[in-house]
Amino acid sequence: MGRRKRGRPANPNPHGTNSGYCRGCRCEPCKEAARTYGIEYRNRLRNSPTPLRVHGTLDGYNTYGCRCDECYEAMQAYNFERSLSPRNIAARWALRASETPAERFERQLSEIL
Repeated sequence: MGRRKRGRPANPNPHGTNSGYCRGCRCEPCKEAARTYGIEYRNRLRNSPTPLRVHGTLDGYNTYGCRCDECYEAMQAYNFERSLSPRNIAARWALRASETPAERFERQLSEIL
């Protein structure tokens, strides 16, 4: 029987832990541990003060839950850029092609008001 190498853990893949999941184990206890860790980590970030380095970024808005003017404007800019993607433009044109002139007028009027 060979000797264990120095510095290596006795159990290289502990089941039922986030560490086990990170090392590639996909058994149910490891998946549940990783899921729980992720939820706790996100809650910890949301309940901590937002670092100054992330103000005005999507990270500040999404990860830290910051709703300051700079973070809100960053999210609006991101959503605007996404709305201009070719996939969304094609979907909007398909929707508009199916509209009657009266429906189009009502939609345009509601966008203005």
